[in-house]
Parts: sequence; structure tokens; C-alpha cells
Amino acid sequence: ILVAVSGGPDSVALLHLFTELKRSTSSDGIPLHVAHYNHGWRGEESQQDCEFVQNLAGQLGWECHVGPALSHPHGNDELSSTTEAGARAQRYAFLQDTAERLGARYLVTGHTADDQVETLLHRIIRGTGVSGLAGIPRTRVLSPALTVVRPLLDFSRDELLEYLDQHGFPYRDDHTNRDIQWTRNRIRHELLPLLRKNYNPQIDASLLRLGEVASAACRLTAEQLAPLQEQCVVQRQEDLVALVPGPLARALPYVRAEFFLSIWQEQEWPLQQMGQSQWTRLTEIVTRETAQEFFPGNICVTKTRDSLVLHRRAAMQANAPPPP
Repeated sequence: ILVAVSGGPDSVALLHLFTELKRSTSSDGIPLHVAHYNHGWRGEESQQDCEFVQNLAGQLGWECHVGPALSHPHGNDELSSTTEAGARAQRYAFLQDTAERLGARYLVTGHTADDQVETLLHRIIRGTGVSGLAGIPRTRVLSPALTVVRPLLDFSRDELLEYLDQHGFPYRDDHTNRDIQWTRNRIRHELLPLLRKNYNPQIDASLLRLGEVASAACRLTAEQLAPLQEQCVVQRQEDLVALVPGPLARALPYVRAEFFLSIWQEQEWPLQQMGQSQWTRLTEIVTRETAQEFFPGNICVTKTRDSLVLHRRAAMQANAPPPP
């Protein structure tokens, strides 16, 4: 088991809770590790976060693994440290690499109910489908050997802070979490307080219920996607998926959009800039006689009468003008 710890209250509470669980159960034979990713954005403060996590892990009897900024070995082009998405991608690249190196089967993170609420609201603002409204999943398979687990999704940030205060457990305070130049922080510090005060004091609970309903709908849709893939997918490579469009054209537009989302996820193609308008364009291409359109992540979609080809082009090709 590898536990991701930033030094903030959520992940520090997670580490203490896991330590209590380990001591109260017969899990001594399970190797437990801590991972801390140091972006280095805050200079000395970042280094202090790193040292805090290393010291805490040592005090609790955990082996700690620290990583600086790095490039993902698979060449993920989302790894730009100047964006929120890039920072997240870099962090998960390090965590996945560390887990695989250690042979860890589970990567545990400290996401809370507050993170779920902020994520749902962020996606609604940006534009999303039902799968986006399902929010942060409790578990997610990163690779055949590694699964992300989020055991704190039912707990609020205030509950974790109360737990830390009651036990006198210290944690780090990242001042950049209050910097409203970041969209997530504006949602947390400006939009959500406004909604709670002026529109619905129970907005958090309402959004969480919406996420649960959407998650149930996604499970039902998933039951339709497997046979649809069997009927439609005729060729699959790392950078290409070829489809027979007929069965897909007969499906509901929503099912088509979820079908394409599943293809993107399975191919590990970038999703960050794929909003609702992009998925809608994809569903419409299926029913056209011929078409060629381009999507974020250098994806070219070509439709003929009898085929639909999704091709992720190399960066050099992507910079060339599209064919006439």
C-alpha cells in the first residue's frame, strides 16, 4: 500500500488513520509506504513540507519516498507544470511510478467530500456529461497491477480538521490553496460560500446526491457499452481505433458520447480539454456520410460511409494544416 501525503490536513489525517488501523489489526505483514511529491513551487516552504512528511512518516514507522518534478516515462503531453492539470498529471505520474517500483497494489489518496463537491461544481461550470457528474470515483484502476483508493470521500474537511485538533496532530498549511488565480480555489473560497449563503445552505449535500445518481446511471450505461464495443471496434492500436459506425449510429446520443469517453480512457488519450461540446460533435459525426474533424490532444476523426477512424497524430503532424 502506498499512501500519498502532501503534508496538508487531509492527507496527514489519512496517514494517522491508516497508522491507527495498522496498529489495531493484524496487518503488520502488509508493506506500507508514504509518497510525497515536491513540485517546488513555493521554494523553502515546499522543502519544509517535504521534510515535515519525511519526519512524520519516520515517527509513525512508514518508509517515505520523495519525488521532484519529472517527466512521465510514457511521454504524456499534459505534463506542464504551469497548469493545474499539468501539476496533477506530474504528481500522479510520480505516484504511479513509485507504486509500480515498490510493487504496491493500492495507491491511497486523501480526497474528501469537499473535494467531491468542488469537482462536481467545477465540471458543471466547464460543461460535462453524466459521467462527469459522477465525480471522483472511490476506486480507479490505473494499471492492471495498481488501483487508486479514496477512503475519505464520505468525510468533510472540517471533520478531518476536528480529528487532527482533538489529537494535537500538526499539519502543513499551503497558502497557495487560498490563491484565487486558480479556478479550484475560486470555487472553494468565492462561489461555494456564495451559493451556501444566498441560494442553498445544503448545496454540498445536493451536489453529492447528484453525484451518486449520476454514478448509478453510469453503471447502467457501462452495461450497454461492452456489447457495443464488441460490435463496433474492428482495429485497435496505441494511436488508432477503427470502428464500424452502423451499430453506434443506432444508439442514443448519450450512449454514443459515453462510448467515445470509454475509448479515450482505454487509449489513455488526454481528456482535460474534452468538454461537452467536443463529445457532442463526436456523436454527430457518427451519423454523417463523410467528415474529418480534429479534437484536443491531436486526435483526428475521419468518417466514411463504412468506417470511423480515431487517430492520435504525432505532434509534428498535428502542427501541419488539415487536409483540404
